[in-house]
Amino acid sequence: MTDGVFENLEDGDYSFVYMNVDDGADNSVLSVEDFEGSKQLKVDVQDNTLVPKVWFDLYKMADKATVAKINTIEFDVTLAPKEAGGTVGWAGGAIGSAGSFPDQTNPDWSQTDWSCTDENAYNPDGIAKCHVEKKFLLPTSKYTEASENPFFGIMRWAAESPYVMYIDNIVLYDESGTALPLTGSAAPAGDSTTSSAGTGNAAAASIAAVMALAGTVAIVAKKRK
Repeated sequence: MTDGVFENLEDGDYSFVYMNVDDGADNSVLSVEDFEGSKQLKVDVQDNTLVPKVWFDLYKMADKATVAKINTIEFDVTLAPKEAGGTVGWAGGAIGSAGSFPDQTNPDWSQTDWSCTDENAYNPDGIAKCHVEKKFLLPTSKYTEASENPFFGIMRWAAESPYVMYIDNIVLYDESGTALPLTGSAAPAGDSTTSSAGTGNAAAASIAAVMALAGTVAIVAKKRK
């Protein structure tokens, strides 16, 4: 991957990210932190029995024509226990997407399940690494230029112990597998054209109540919006 086609957060800007804090969601704290040699989006989960729902505003990452070409979204997720001797445990959830909110049309909500297979998740103080992806297999699930404010988001189902989650290396691919260019606030360092990282939490505050997902882990895991 080369500069201009993936988001590695080295410029510290996360203004294209916000938390959906509807029923059953955790009000996680977002920041960018140096972690394992690079700057990554840190999702500091406040209540591990709830579901962090990290939403990404695509029109702050790419223009309309580019977003309409998205066929696959990939990124890296790392989970680490907060407490000394703690474990991440089983980690999994869903990556969801829609073309607008709150009505979620053009396209309607769709989601892809993910799970982490890193055995370090079960080791005390172990850090679990996952590479996750969402493929848009059905034409009706793909973004269009009629999408008003398209987004995608990652959710992790409730956990047994406190943890933090890191997100890095976000890549958008077209149907041929070519990485699409990023623009705006999500462009790599030196190309950013919008506001600073602090607006990430401002966005969260203004959109806090607009998405509705299931309230409990059992329901969330089964229910599609």
